[in-house]
Amino acid sequence: MREATLCYLVRGEPIREVLLGLKKVGFGAGRYVGVGGKVEPGEPVVHAAVRELWEETGVRASEADLIPMAHLTFLFPHRPSWDHLVHAFLVPQWEGEPRESGEMEPAWFR
Repeated sequence: MREATLCYLVRGEPIREVLLGLKKVGFGAGRYVGVGGKVEPGEPVVHAAVRELWEETGVRASEADLIPMAHLTFLFPHRPSWDHLVHAFLVPQWEGEPRESGEMEPAWFR
């Protein structure tokens, strides 16, 4: 089963807003999704999460800034090659401002 990451940048006390991105290409295109992507072979999950945050939004977070939130298993009985184990994280601290990328257009939601 392939592994992937999902990160949710959050801001406000208590949490008032979450960053989602309007997906431009690939799986989920045209929908608002969390920031993330696949874990490369041999890559630690938290490293993949930090890398995907940078690639998709231009923000930098340290591995210590990621708060594990859930492990989600997505099963596709008619397409087992699509099955994923997704590691989800809250990210309350980061550096930089989210920016649009080739993957997504970020937006804050209440």
